[in-house]
Amino acid sequence: MKKRLFVLISSLFIVLLIITTIYVLRQPKDHVPSERMGKTRTSEGLTRVDTKPEDNTLSRLFEELGVVQMEPIAVPVEVTLPDLNGKQVNLSDFKGKIIFVNFWATWCPPCREEMPSMQKLHDKLKDKDFLMVAIDMQEPPEPVKKYIKEYEFTFMTLLDSKGETGLLFGIRSIPTTLIMDKNGMIIGVAIGARDWASKKSIALFEHLIDQEVELSS
Repeated sequence: MKKRLFVLISSLFIVLLIITTIYVLRQPKDHVPSERMGKTRTSEGLTRVDTKPEDNTLSRLFEELGVVQMEPIAVPVEVTLPDLNGKQVNLSDFKGKIIFVNFWATWCPPCREEMPSMQKLHDKLKDKDFLMVAIDMQEPPEPVKKYIKEYEFTFMTLLDSKGETGLLFGIRSIPTTLIMDKNGMIIGVAIGARDWASKKSIALFEHLIDQEVELSS
């Protein structure tokens, strides 16, 4: 009698366990049990932001474009570099704009591939709170000037002739693009070429431009 009772209880326990397992597995995978933001380490060693529900639009736009979204972090160094005319340019002077910073070189095929789309994005947004900056790495001025003139690129081009700025930013490969918010904080990183003139790209930057933020002093 006791043996039959034990078998019955064991069977009921197993059935209950199976039902509970099925219920858990059927729960939505994107369920967030807390209102706090989570963090996920990416293969590049950056911190991806798991945003709150109200930030879903921005998170989706970053993801669709293949850009790693980051918690806003200050730039590791004050960026002051010469332009093609030798004039020193400080990026901190452009606070209040969304800044697109692209590290590249004339000998880099993926860099050359994405630059026409960068020009189209620049033309689309140049009259808004947006600045595009291409930072050439470790090349003398002349070949860079020749290349920019030949292809009639009109976005701002700066020269990191010794590669020191790229090194301080931790740039390991090119092209790499950093997206900075209106307070000059890095909020996104794209490693590799993109079609920056795509609808997804334009939607991302227009969304960032339209966001109202309190500028820090």
